[in-house]
Amino acid sequence: MRVKASATVIAVAVAAAVAVAAAPLQSQSVVPGREWESTRAGAIDVATLAKLLHETEQRHGGYEKTHAKHNWWDWYASYLNARQNSSSPEQAAAAANRYMDEVLHVPPV
Repeated sequence: MRVKASATVIAVAVAAAVAVAAAPLQSQSVVPGREWESTRAGAIDVATLAKLLHETEQRHGGYEKTHAKHNWWDWYASYLNARQNSSSPEQAAAAANRYMDEVLHVPPV
């Protein structure tokens, strides 16, 4: 039985992930005299994030129909990562599909 996540659940999960990624990290000493400097994720406004989440949901539908049960958040994370790194929607979907197929080994149905 497939469980479809509600848009609210997805939005909350992604917003939490974005907030964690955007939170400044404290420098940690790796080796005496060397500092590890963190970087802050680019700011994204709520309307843009909502559009990107909607686009991601639309693109995920095609994969979901053709592959075995999987965790939607794995596909979403790969897609969102690709989109935030300047990939087109087509390139991001291909990257997410490859991740699911080659890294997580989700078989087609």
